[in-house]
Amino acid sequence: MDIGLKSLPPIDTLMTGITYADKLILNANRVERIMKFFPSKSDEFPLYTNNLNKIKKYKTDGKDLKLLPLPETFYLKFMDIPGGLSRLKAFSFRHNCIELKLDLANNIKELKVINKLKKD
Repeated sequence: MDIGLKSLPPIDTLMTGITYADKLILNANRVERIMKFFPSKSDEFPLYTNNLNKIKKYKTDGKDLKLLPLPETFYLKFMDIPGGLSRLKAFSFRHNCIELKLDLANNIKELKVINKLKKD
């Protein structure tokens, strides 16, 4: 995960992009890479939740947050975004819909060409 985060914009920039669904910060590729940082199977959620609780405890214990590794810093800041994961999923869904719409438009154009050729 650390390597994946290093290939993305700085964490504060990512959090702004997620909060405001900023297309200049979050393109589809970045959203898909960020989504990989979260569990996709229900059996992975207990471990994920346990790790988040440890990060929260670190913060509430008043420890220096600058000492946290990059992944933990990401999760700590991500937890402050209301509905953060839902926002990412919505952004991904919107992008997929746009791609499907473009594919459909291209398919319709091809069908029109084929129908025109059949008539000629």
